[in-house]
Amino acid sequence: MPISENDNNYTLMLSEAEHSVEAAAAVTEELSVNDVEDSFDQSVRLLQGSTRGDGLQLEKEDNLSLAEALSRPEFIAFILLGLFNNAIFVIMNSIAKDITAGSVALVYLANVLPTFLMKLIGPYWFHLVSYEMRAKAVTVLNVAALLTVAYGKQSYVQLLGIGVSSMAGGLGEPTMLALATKSSLNSRAALTAWSSGTGIAGIFGYLWTSIFTIFLGFDARTSVTFALLLPFAYYWTYSKLLIPNSDETTSTLNQSQHSSLGTFESNRSQQNPSPQNPSPQNLSQIVSPSGDSSRNDSAQSSQRLISSSESRQSGLTLEESDRALESPAQSVSCSNKVRQFLSLWYYMVPLFMVYTSEYAMQSGVWAAIGFPIHSAEARKSFYFASNFAYQIGVFLSRSSAIFFTINLTMIWLLPILQTLLLVFFVLDAMYKFVW
Repeated sequence: MPISENDNNYTLMLSEAEHSVEAAAAVTEELSVNDVEDSFDQSVRLLQGSTRGDGLQLEKEDNLSLAEALSRPEFIAFILLGLFNNAIFVIMNSIAKDITAGSVALVYLANVLPTFLMKLIGPYWFHLVSYEMRAKAVTVLNVAALLTVAYGKQSYVQLLGIGVSSMAGGLGEPTMLALATKSSLNSRAALTAWSSGTGIAGIFGYLWTSIFTIFLGFDARTSVTFALLLPFAYYWTYSKLLIPNSDETTSTLNQSQHSSLGTFESNRSQQNPSPQNPSPQNLSQIVSPSGDSSRNDSAQSSQRLISSSESRQSGLTLEESDRALESPAQSVSCSNKVRQFLSLWYYMVPLFMVYTSEYAMQSGVWAAIGFPIHSAEARKSFYFASNFAYQIGVFLSRSSAIFFTINLTMIWLLPILQTLLLVFFVLDAMYKFVW
């Protein structure tokens, strides 16, 4: 039977509608992973771009200068959040000799293991808790930790407090890194701001302890008690400096996330402005006769995301505004997460090397060096001075990304050099051929 012109038009309309749904499904599938995976994926691309020397170009402001960045409240907010998130970790390390003079490694273990476990399990449940609730949890945990360390009578109680603080740091860091990848700043600037803040925390933490214990003559308990200001400063920075300036963040995020769908629909409208051209509102209604529900759900998810962006601009509560920044979560198989995790081995191995060397020097080798070696006070002084000098280097390295990036060869070379430094200090502690 011959096919009429109306039949041809109807077939063409169905074909175009199906392509539209496929486009919406493709976009929303990309958006459906949780915020941890979203930040993880973008961070991976940032690293891969950095190793090529070109960085990650997510926004049109990719060439943001340092002066321009410093004029942006979000940039300052990420610096301060990195500072306040990591400062307590450093303060705990700086008073390790006061907590367990004969076993500094216990302090480092309590300060590292919980945060490691938190980051290990976080991708499987972070998306179930809003940024606002996580920021509050970080604040409460740090307050509890500082009170426990300051007023705990036994070393094991203080170590428990350090562990709670470590959990807070492990919760705060991935939360803010996820927000950094969604910033209206380009991702490189936002991540560098956070990284620089964590570097400043190293210097700040040791200065904090030295001011109270050396210059003012107070004990470690007093320095930890005054550090109770830091968790509240963290939450104030998040709620008053970062979130109020994140309208632009949300707008930029939604614009970039929906650019593929928006461009597709714009081109379709220009080519065929007739009512047959599907819009985001009716994508869920235009499905193939087979009734593909997954495409229908994807189109509806896309519309919900667009609606959340519009509601964000109308002035909502902090909690509602915070949730608007988050991507909706869908179930992603554990095997896929593990494969993605293992695919980054060429970054994880040098990171493992550099942190292993760092903690081995800080918690073991430097605690065994002093002038003279038989003096406990001399060993305590060298421990403090060597760690402070190390933190200056950490600050410089973590702030360098705003100026330049390094390639994969350097990413491997620098940890190797740090491992050689560990070998040097171990040999010196054993044979005293330098000091």
